[in-house]
Amino acid sequence: MSMNPDAVAAWLNNHPDFFEHYSALLTHLHLPHPHDGGHTVSLSQRQVLALREKNHALETRLRELIGNAEVNDRINRQVHELAVAMLAAQNLPELLDTIEHQFHERFVVPQAQVRLWGGIELDNRPEFGPVPAELKAYVMRMETPYCGPLAVHGTLSLFSQDILLKSFAVIPLKNEYPFGVVVLASPDENRFSNQMGTLFLERIGEMIGAALHHRVHAAL
Repeated sequence: MSMNPDAVAAWLNNHPDFFEHYSALLTHLHLPHPHDGGHTVSLSQRQVLALREKNHALETRLRELIGNAEVNDRINRQVHELAVAMLAAQNLPELLDTIEHQFHERFVVPQAQVRLWGGIELDNRPEFGPVPAELKAYVMRMETPYCGPLAVHGTLSLFSQDILLKSFAVIPLKNEYPFGVVVLASPDENRFSNQMGTLFLERIGEMIGAALHHRVHAAL
């Protein structure tokens, strides 16, 4: 008589005491080895192997979670230190210098450029230099930061052409409306991958935007 495997499984699930009454069957049950198709193992051995595999998967996942937590903790600390350093800046030029220093030294970003528009201009400050019209228009439309391998909308023109850059991050600076942008770049193609999350970049953009907006208007 042909039996439906699902029906057998359901019946055994509803009768967990079956093998208590027919324990001798356990010694005759052999299953294919999960990693060696030419061998079989007893039911108990198969259970041990399954538990080992599950334990290995859980350990791997735990290591991943710990690694992610350590990375997030490090970035949180860097963001906090950036906030503290910006609060300590006494004026707009010092604030601009602090932001550049923090990106280079604290976040170890090889290339960082800030561009501002719609406010005052400071002599000899590149932050108030020309901004490609296409980049400004792009920033005005941005909802979240961009990360990826493309130097979108003229961002490459902000950097020295002597440096080969392979990944970029574009962070809008906003108050009610966008008034500037931070562009980060690296020769490492994986530094700003389009697979990475942008939550920390959003928070950094909000912090820098608030600090700069306050200082710019205080200087008017």
